[in-house]
Amino acid sequence: MKNRSLVFGLLLGLTGILSAKDDEVNPENIVAQHVKSLGSPEALGQIASRSVAGVSTFKFISGATGQMSGSQQWVSEKGKTGIVIRYGGTEYPGEHFAFDGKDVMVDNIKTGQRSPLGDFIYSHAGVMKNELLGGVYNVGWPLLNVKENGARMKSRKKTIDGRELYELEYQPKKHMGEVKVKLYFDPSNFRHVMTEFRERLLLHETVTNYVLTEKYDDFREADGITLPHKYSLAFIFEGGSGSLQTLNTFDAEKIGHNGKIDPQFYSAQK
Repeated sequence: MKNRSLVFGLLLGLTGILSAKDDEVNPENIVAQHVKSLGSPEALGQIASRSVAGVSTFKFISGATGQMSGSQQWVSEKGKTGIVIRYGGTEYPGEHFAFDGKDVMVDNIKTGQRSPLGDFIYSHAGVMKNELLGGVYNVGWPLLNVKENGARMKSRKKTIDGRELYELEYQPKKHMGEVKVKLYFDPSNFRHVMTEFRERLLLHETVTNYVLTEKYDDFREADGITLPHKYSLAFIFEGGSGSLQTLNTFDAEKIGHNGKIDPQFYSAQK
């Protein structure tokens, strides 16, 4: 009888451990722990605007050749985002992505022509309207208030390049069309380390794939908020007309909060 009680107790203990592990990976816990990783509620509540500035590099991985360096700046208020990248090249001067709370705007790189990356962001406005592009650089980062945003979420463990992460499938209520969004978190501290935007289209028996992958690293405090100081944006296009792969990297040198933002950051070509 004692042995049976001991076995029963061990099983209960094992069930408790498994349940705790399951709870750790559920979407609500991942989001809650992630928000804690950013800073205290008091610190987060004081942020009305954010500006992140630093140096940027760009290179073609495939489909073309060339690389360049320049400057990059992100600005954000809740419901607004501006991203300005300046390289000064003739063929590729840079980018300006803007969301003013209503419209997503993207500057042309030449008269009447956006870059492939710019065209993807303009055509898939939900990437910025849902304040997902740039992750926690956005003051309105949707994980800060998932109840208000009403997104659907599913989670699981996923190993990527030998690294175990928590994967969160994130489906906003609107604007995303056929784009699938997956957010990835470090299990040791719940920091957001990667986002993948993926779309697969089939038209006239031709498959077109778009993949936009953001990665975040070098997390440090700025005004009580833990933010990434290294960022990369990889863009892949594969279709009937060819393929292209590019990589933009960004090293943040200055992060400021609650400064006045020039409205021009939120305005680009329509």
